[in-house]
Amino acid sequence: MIDVDAAQARLLASLTSLASEAVPLVAADRRVLACDHAARWQLPVAPTSVMDGYALELATVRGDGPIAIAGTSSAGHPFTAPWIAGTAVRIATGAVVPNGAELVVAQEDVRRRDDGRIELLDDARTHARAGRFVRPAGADFERDAPLLPAGTELAAAELALLGAGGHATLEVHRRPRVAILSNGDELVAVGQPPAPGFVPSTNGTMLASLVRAVGGEVVESVEVPDDRGALDRALASALARADVVLTSGGASVGDHDLVRDALRRADGDELLWGVAMRPGKPTGAVRVGAVTCIALPGNPASSLVAFALFAAPVLRVLAGVRGDPRPPAFTAVLGAAVEGEPRREHFVRAGFDGERVVPLPDQRSGNLRSIARAQLLVRVPAGVATLPAGAACRCLRLPR
Repeated sequence: MIDVDAAQARLLASLTSLASEAVPLVAADRRVLACDHAARWQLPVAPTSVMDGYALELATVRGDGPIAIAGTSSAGHPFTAPWIAGTAVRIATGAVVPNGAELVVAQEDVRRRDDGRIELLDDARTHARAGRFVRPAGADFERDAPLLPAGTELAAAELALLGAGGHATLEVHRRPRVAILSNGDELVAVGQPPAPGFVPSTNGTMLASLVRAVGGEVVESVEVPDDRGALDRALASALARADVVLTSGGASVGDHDLVRDALRRADGDELLWGVAMRPGKPTGAVRVGAVTCIALPGNPASSLVAFALFAAPVLRVLAGVRGDPRPPAFTAVLGAAVEGEPRREHFVRAGFDGERVVPLPDQRSGNLRSIARAQLLVRVPAGVATLPAGAACRCLRLPR
């Protein structure tokens, strides 16, 4: 068996990002930029006020006597009349500062007179300086300034920045197309009461959600019985449509485990089969032409862990991610002891209480309630009998 790090390295070694495509900004959530994007104009376009108040010249603030109001500047409705020395313009937050004004005085530092003029309070004069409460033109970015580089994963803040910089359409990598084959005679449709010896077919739903969480697009998800012909036909259909094929179940060495032979019949180049890990030992990876096929175990926890360690990084590379595609890792403190394995790494499902990692009580591979509560995996090295409570541990975040 190969260890987890070596298996990941072998699987990712020859992968490259998928081709790019242009998509509308509103459809680019969770996509990855395929090229650098720069600003098409400066922002703000003109100096703007960061306070509700009055725009004035510095000399006027330093003078004496009441000040006449020459007009108003509000967001979307700038003051465009010629500037009159010695006057003020009422201004709103976000409004353009008129040409001729040098600063903004906050409205709380002003007293309104009955005749419509204003008088400045002492604080306004004490703190007066050119540029006070004014956001300069180009303060966010200048025209042609770099906004985001290729390889950036797009979410709310990134999309807002690119939109502000003039990009209604973005050049992003194509989403990886994924086919999911859930294999086994024991599978019954979700919602149908399972008879003894049968289980609801939930892995397809779980894997589809995980695929979407890491940037993939599910093009097919089907149940396939333990039948050589049916598996060959389903695999041929999946290979014709997908960049990645995920099989669930049928990956071990039993009489009814048919996936490995099916991939061989498809002229696959086997990258690995069997990983020194718990859960998820019967995990395999095969390249068929340009398609990466990952054979996941059928037990739900094993399938989840193997997806996080192997399928998710593959999908992230194909989607265009430039950094480390593996699950984010961090060090934390254990809230309870966890057991290890003599020859395999143990990936313990756990939660987090805000201070410590809390291992979940039932680590059986088929326990769906444990999966639903899991936020992360505690990585227990092979050969470590026990990690005690209070020990530092390496953790991996699970995709959700």
